[in-house]
Amino acid sequence: MRLFLGLILFINFCFASIIKIIVVGDIMTHKPQIDYAKINAGYDFSPQFSNIKDFLKSADLVVGNFESASNPNLAYKGYPLFNTPPEIFKALKDAGFHALSTANNHALDAGIDGIFSTNEAIKNAGLFSFGTGKQKELILDVKGVKIALLSYSYGYNGLENSISLNEKKFINFLDEDQIQKDIEKMSKLGADFIMVFPHWGVEYQSFSSKSQQILAKKMINFGVNAVIGNHPHVTQEISWDVQNGFIAYSCGNFISNQRLETIKKIQSEQSVAYEIVVSKDENFTQIVDVYASPLWVNPVFENGKKTIKVFLANDIMEENYDKNTTKFLISNPEIRAKKAYDDFLKKISDLNASF
Repeated sequence: MRLFLGLILFINFCFASIIKIIVVGDIMTHKPQIDYAKINAGYDFSPQFSNIKDFLKSADLVVGNFESASNPNLAYKGYPLFNTPPEIFKALKDAGFHALSTANNHALDAGIDGIFSTNEAIKNAGLFSFGTGKQKELILDVKGVKIALLSYSYGYNGLENSISLNEKKFINFLDEDQIQKDIEKMSKLGADFIMVFPHWGVEYQSFSSKSQQILAKKMINFGVNAVIGNHPHVTQEISWDVQNGFIAYSCGNFISNQRLETIKKIQSEQSVAYEIVVSKDENFTQIVDVYASPLWVNPVFENGKKTIKVFLANDIMEENYDKNTTKFLISNPEIRAKKAYDDFLKKISDLNASF
């Protein structure tokens, strides 16, 4: 069950282009995920996304934050310096993704060369990237609606100090003046709808900071239609009205090895996917609907092999999965999935009450 976040705008659909965008949070690849994906010929990450695939493929555009690097010249590993096999991108493409934000604090984990090899691997898989590299901005034409995608990071774990001043032009910082310039540039290039993916906030904090709120409102005033935050590894609240755009301060971990058993933080196994319905007619482009689908991540044995999977929380609550092939390592997974669902519902209850 997805949650309708209120506010239906009545428009003449006969003369409008309607698209659906799905945005998700941090795509993490801890070492166990890499180990579980190992096969004789390389790596296969597709089982990790197989239960979410149909949901993602219902959208015209799917975007997430790839919080790692992919450099084939270095060993593949997880935290603290992530380096992921490029096969991850084929799995993401097959699961329904179209574009990945790459401006985050782990973008330089495999060095400046990793910036370019990551973007090249993303491109080779048939995906788009934005936030780092030679071309940091992205405009996609989605059914006649020009969507601009921008992303910025508060920092790069100090690794930005190890690269030259000239090399810093290949990464984006969360700089207010630069953000405003980029937004103005996207508008001049004909963007109908502008989305910014800031890497910000405080890890494991369930509500946004004052600085996040101030910057988010400034970005909306600059002309952004949707702000989709990441980095805290837990979900945070949202803000939305037709005049002030849609703000999701943090979507949480779309997939990772973080959960109650590994870091003692149950919120790290909970996340959310937002379905943003956008309408464009001859006059203007606007958000007409937003839905939220709580997600839940946990390890399973599937066909005799251990893996980590992302699920729609409601599917586990209703036991809508193949119990013959999928065996959870914990007892009563539906209780944990329900907590993910209920925790998110509680977080947005004030918003629902306001409409």
